[in-house]
Amino acid sequence: MSIIPKLTALAVLLAAAGGASAQVVTLDAPTFSVTFNPNDGINLGPFYPPGLTLVGDSLHWLGAGGSAWVLPGQSIDAFNYAPLFDFEPASGYRIVGYDFLFQASYEGPMLVVQPGDLVEDLGPVGTVYTGNGRLQTSIGTIITFSGSPQNETKTAAQHLDGAGFPANFIIQATATGIGELCWRATPDGAFCANWVLAPASTRLDFVDITPLVVAVPEPETYALMLAGLFGVVARRHHLKATRA
Repeated sequence: MSIIPKLTALAVLLAAAGGASAQVVTLDAPTFSVTFNPNDGINLGPFYPPGLTLVGDSLHWLGAGGSAWVLPGQSIDAFNYAPLFDFEPASGYRIVGYDFLFQASYEGPMLVVQPGDLVEDLGPVGTVYTGNGRLQTSIGTIITFSGSPQNETKTAAQHLDGAGFPANFIIQATATGIGELCWRATPDGAFCANWVLAPASTRLDFVDITPLVVAVPEPETYALMLAGLFGVVARRHHLKATRA
């Protein structure tokens, strides 16, 4: 008798373990600044960014984690990264939205049933099994991997309107591999306990966050605009009076 589990794992490779110490980082771009505050002492989550840099007008967040195997049915809490980021517009600008670009990579298994293998109970010789992967966020981004091809990289873009950074910014990844545990009795009456395990991995490569900013006219600009408008109105009124 054979048990053929497909094992699903939440992405929990903790590149920075809970309670790790990290410093507050502030980066200044021409039109905005961003402060990353890890709140020393809290769990920094599976995708805690080991590197934050400015690339043009975007905050480049280098991914830190990939999927890891856990027991079937075991769940791991997702982590909300939103409180760690504080975006502020520079003087003379305001933020009207955010563009996100995610890149994820998948490395998956392909298990082919071979003649004479202990895994032959998986099905007829030549049967092919593959895993799959998925990365999703609370802001609506979804990247899926079907397992074919086995190694794949994908990107997905997301746009959000509004000046405030999303209150919930949760990143979660899953990876499903192929496993087979042999329970058959051997000729000497014992049971074979052979694992054939083909794991999968879904990894966050990076996230680019681009605040969308627009210039805010200075008070003097408004005054000049109003003066010009009043001038135009007065001129038209004068012309009408002259014609009359």
